[in-house]
Amino acid sequence: MQVLTRRVLPKQAKEVRSELKALSDGAGSGGLTARVVSALQRHLRAAGVYQGPVTGSMDLATQQALQAFQAAKKLPATGTLDLPTLRALKSVDLFVKPGFEKNPAKLWQRGSDIRAAEAKLAQLGFLRQSEVDGIFDRDTEKAALRYRKADRQVADGRRSIGAGLYEELSKAARRYLHDPFRRRDLTNARGLRRHASLDRMVERAVKNAGAQGLAAGAHGSVVKWLHSPERPLRPVQRRPGVRPQRVQRQPEGPRALRRLEVALPRPLFLP
Repeated sequence: MQVLTRRVLPKQAKEVRSELKALSDGAGSGGLTARVVSALQRHLRAAGVYQGPVTGSMDLATQQALQAFQAAKKLPATGTLDLPTLRALKSVDLFVKPGFEKNPAKLWQRGSDIRAAEAKLAQLGFLRQSEVDGIFDRDTEKAALRYRKADRQVADGRRSIGAGLYEELSKAARRYLHDPFRRRDLTNARGLRRHASLDRMVERAVKNAGAQGLAAGAHGSVVKWLHSPERPLRPVQRRPGVRPQRVQRQPEGPRALRRLEVALPRPLFLP
């Protein structure tokens, strides 16, 4: 059985430290109270060996999960919360900083930051939506490797999600959604048509690429386009009684769409 490591972000640290204190009390002379068993169930669930609800009751499922955890950690499967088991439970938690700084996500880790990265990979077509579970498993590892091959801004071949990869992945995801440009074009029929056309192109590429994502369907050209430079708009001149608009940025318009269309395989655009 594979035991997972839980990535604990700063906003989750207080709750996790409270659970660790409860486990320490239970491993001492405090006994298995409802508070201790609840903390034990949460840690076993974080380790991936317990799938049941947090009830605070030491039932058969919790007992079997604890024995499976002890066996996976090469400890005597006694089903009791002793000091060696407490040390093994503490090793499940890895306290990290946001944005994968100093602690890149690696195989068999889980956390909300990994789920956020998986959601961006799925959005760009490198991972199936059903595989977005917050666990860095083999599917997530392969998706990260495919994205690294597609995006020249990040190093190729590394089997982890670090700060640099997550930053470039976030940029690509934002430019795919291009929300600021949508807000600007809400009253512009031409802009709405442009964004709708771009959405259809990318969705068609994702659908036809299959499990390999855009990296295989467009040989990485879509991600390269998402990182292409933009040109700023000129600020609106100040006029009496007219509120000046902020300087915003927009895609390169039809020229960008033509470049994207050339980059994608021709069969994607057959009627």
